[in-house]
Amino acid sequence: MKSTIRLKPASGERVPVMPLITVNGIEVLTSATFQIRDPLSGARFRYSLIDIPCSDEILNTVYTLLREYLSTRSLNYATSAHGVIRDLLTFAAQVDGKAVQQITLRHLSAFIANEREQQTRKLSFVMAFLVPYLRRWKESGHGGLDDDLMAYLKDAKAHVDGFEYRSLRTRDPERGPLTGQELGSLHAALNAAFAERKLTLEEYALAWLFMGTGMRPIQVSRMRIGDIRFEPGPSGMEVYLDVSLAKGQGAYTGTRWGRRCPTVLAEILVHARDTAWLAREHGAPLFANEDGLPVSPTKLRSRLSEMIQSLDTHSERLNGRIPIFPYRFRYSMGTRAIEHGANDYQVARLLTHRSTYSIKHYRAATPGVQKVIAASLGESLETIAKAFQGKVRTGLSGEAGSEEVSVLLRDFERLSGRAVGACGSRTACYQHAPIACLTCRYFEAFDDAPIAELVESLRQEQLSEREPRIAAIYDAAIVAGREIMALQRNKGPAKQ
Repeated sequence: MKSTIRLKPASGERVPVMPLITVNGIEVLTSATFQIRDPLSGARFRYSLIDIPCSDEILNTVYTLLREYLSTRSLNYATSAHGVIRDLLTFAAQVDGKAVQQITLRHLSAFIANEREQQTRKLSFVMAFLVPYLRRWKESGHGGLDDDLMAYLKDAKAHVDGFEYRSLRTRDPERGPLTGQELGSLHAALNAAFAERKLTLEEYALAWLFMGTGMRPIQVSRMRIGDIRFEPGPSGMEVYLDVSLAKGQGAYTGTRWGRRCPTVLAEILVHARDTAWLAREHGAPLFANEDGLPVSPTKLRSRLSEMIQSLDTHSERLNGRIPIFPYRFRYSMGTRAIEHGANDYQVARLLTHRSTYSIKHYRAATPGVQKVIAASLGESLETIAKAFQGKVRTGLSGEAGSEEVSVLLRDFERLSGRAVGACGSRTACYQHAPIACLTCRYFEAFDDAPIAELVESLRQEQLSEREPRIAAIYDAAIVAGREIMALQRNKGPAKQ
C-alpha cells in the first residue's frame, strides 16, 4: 500500500527528509512538513514541525519519536501523541516567553493545571499519551528533559493507566469482558442465525474469528487467504492461523505468530475451504472490499456490531440485548485464561502481545485469582512449583469419568495421534490440548504415554524461540512433563 505524499519543504528545514514505512505498511517521506493518507479509511494525517517553538535538540527528538511511533503504532495513536507533545511545548514556550530549551517539571505541572482548568478534553486522555511519551523520551537517552522531570517520570506517582483499559478493569457491563451467560447467548444466537441462513458463511466466520481468537480488528483486516493453513491429521483436517502482530517494529512487514485454530472456527473454515471465498489467491485479503482492498478495521468493527445487534441475544445483567464491539471478545479471552490459571506470559502469547506489560489490566479484572496468587509463592513460582496437578493411571478402564473414548487425549502435532492420557473433567475444553493438559488438575496421564517425546518436542520449540519471555511459556509444561515421567518410572500416585 502506498499513500499519496505531499511534501511542503520549508526554507532551512531543521530535520532531515527520510523514508519510512508505517505500521500499516504505508510508504512515506517524513520531513518538517508531511502528510499521510490511509488508503483503507481515506483519512489524512498531517504533521508539521516547523512551527514548534523549541531548540533544534528538542525538535529532532520530537521528530525521531514521531517516526518511531508511526512505525510501531497506529496512525491515530501516533497523531494523538504527537499532538499532545506539540501542545506541551507550545504552552511551555508561552510560559517562558521564548523557545523551549529544556522541558521542566514546572512546565508539565503548569500544563496539567491548564488542561484541568480549560476542560476542552479529558485530562485522563492527555495524560494517557503524555506520560508514556515522556517516559519513552527519557528511555531513549535524548536530552531536553530536566532532572526533576525525569525523577517524576521514574516515580510510581507518575504512573497513568491507559484509558482504553478502564472498561476491562472495571468489568463494564456494556464494554468490558462478557459473562459466561452472555457468551452462551451469543453462541446460540449466531448458530441459530446461520442455520436459518440469516448470515452468510463469511459473516459467520467473521463473528467466530473475533469470538474464538480475541484478535484485534487491525489483525483481522491484515489477514490473507494464505494465513489459513490446512494440514491433514489422523482425525481429520487440522487448521492453523498465522496472526500478524498489531504493534511494534516490523508488525506490518510480515512478522506473524502461528496458532492452532479454535474448534468451531476450524470447522467453519474447513467447510468454506472449497468455496469462492477461500479459493482466491493466497495473497488476497481474507475480508475484501469490492475493489479488492482489505476491509478497514473501522468497517470490520461496524460490520460485527451490526451483525450481533440483528440477533436475538440477551444479557441477564443488563436485561436486554448484548452490546458488542471486537475488544469485548479480547477482554473475555484474556480474563477467562487467567481465571483458568494461565500466567502472564501465556496470556501475552494468546493475545499476541510482545510483552506482559498490559496483562496486569486483565489480572486486575480477576481479583479472586489475584488474591490466590498473592497468598502463594508468586505467579511464576506457583506455576512451576505445582506444574503437574493430575495423576498417572493405566488405560481407560476402571475409573469413573474416563470410561468414554470421547475423553481420550491425543497429540496430533508431535506424536502422530498417539494417546497421552484422558480428561477427567467430562466438560468441553477449549484449551490447547494436550499441552495445556500437562498442567491441568483433571489430566489423567497414561503410565505408558510417550511423554518423553512430547517434552523433547516442547524443549526444541522453546530453544527455537528468540524472545526469552515467550520461551518461558514452555517452562511449566516441560516441568510438568518431567514430573509425569518420574511418576511413570515409579508407578506411584501423583503428589497432590
